[in-house]
Amino acid sequence: MDSDRQKRDDKPRQDRPQQPRPPSDMPRPGRGMERSASEVYRCSGCGTPLLPGLAVTPEALCLSCMTPLHCCRNCNYFDTSSRFECRQAIPAPMPSKTAGNDCVFFQMRAVLDATGRRSAQGGGGPQDPKKAFDALFKK
Repeated sequence: MDSDRQKRDDKPRQDRPQQPRPPSDMPRPGRGMERSASEVYRCSGCGTPLLPGLAVTPEALCLSCMTPLHCCRNCNYFDTSSRFECRQAIPAPMPSKTAGNDCVFFQMRAVLDATGRRSAQGGGGPQDPKKAFDALFKK
């Protein structure tokens, strides 16, 4: 039934010209808002960023919520799909994933914080709703 139709592959596409690609090391513009990103350490309990260079010892606590920082939930090897929820070969499961422990494999998990440029501009815009509405429909 389709044999009387022309194939699309027969004609080369000429509707838009080919643009040269930028070099691979040059940042490409994305579809979303451009933001600077950096790796930070966060508490798994409250999400508060930790001070850079903080040594996480088995006794270390988060300054804002007082939860232990040396726990499975903050570890880089924590994985719910692995045996004992750890990607390292541990001999027995930890009784609580949020309680402090003295695991020798512990490595603090770094997360990507992509709020740098937006928060540096002073938040999400005007705080007064009327000013925000007027700014939206200014003449």
